[in-house]
Amino acid sequence: MVAATPDRPPFRVDRTVVEEDRWRVLGASPEWRPPPPEHPVRLHTAMVFERPADPAQILSRGPCWHAVVVDLDAERLVDPATVAQAWSLLAGLCDRERVQSLAVPPLGAVHGDLAVREALQLLHDGLLVAPPAALRRVWLQVTLRHLVSVEKTLAAWGAESG
Repeated sequence: MVAATPDRPPFRVDRTVVEEDRWRVLGASPEWRPPPPEHPVRLHTAMVFERPADPAQILSRGPCWHAVVVDLDAERLVDPATVAQAWSLLAGLCDRERVQSLAVPPLGAVHGDLAVREALQLLHDGLLVAPPAALRRVWLQVTLRHLVSVEKTLAAWGAESG
């Protein structure tokens, strides 16, 4: 596992995980796109009948997996149990799709209200204690502000495992 900022990939990845909310707003691309060709009334009608995604659901968008761990309607945005369940589902997906390299953020701490330390512990328990068989490399995407503390945590994990 390597910690690096999102703009400095240490290696190429098979899949990228994005922190998502139940309404699928936070994981949207920040890139501007022209509006869809459909009529605005049709678009509005489709949005009226939209339902929130289930907590911990993993939505596949090509090489990107959106982990639904944030609930914008809840008082506490992130439930640690939801993050733990999402890590379990992600590990299963890595096994099924034979993913060898993965880019992940500290789920729950990107847009949610989990402390980075707690998010890292959930990552450790959910993905690293019993890693998927094919997974060889993990790029932990962290902000520059948290990079040093995350690297210290990873070094401590390495020392514990020998």
